[in-house]
Amino acid sequence: MSPKILVVDDEPDLEGLILQKFRRQIRDRTVSFLFAHNGLEALTMLDENRDVDMVLSDTTCQAWTACPCSENSRKVTRTSQP
Repeated sequence: MSPKILVVDDEPDLEGLILQKFRRQIRDRTVSFLFAHNGLEALTMLDENRDVDMVLSDTTCQAWTACPCSENSRKVTRTSQP
């Protein structure tokens, strides 16, 4: 199973850049990406995708700060275990 990475950033061009840079790995299914544009969207995605292996976050995102999301993502992770 390939790693699933959630990228959280409010920069509109980042998604396209990542998809372009990792196009071979995505095509070969050695990695997959999810994208969120703010903290609330990221928490929803984490709740809906319990198999996310890594979260890459923009700490200067205007819609949120990394600290509350980090704390909440830990809560999501803890509650996802049986």
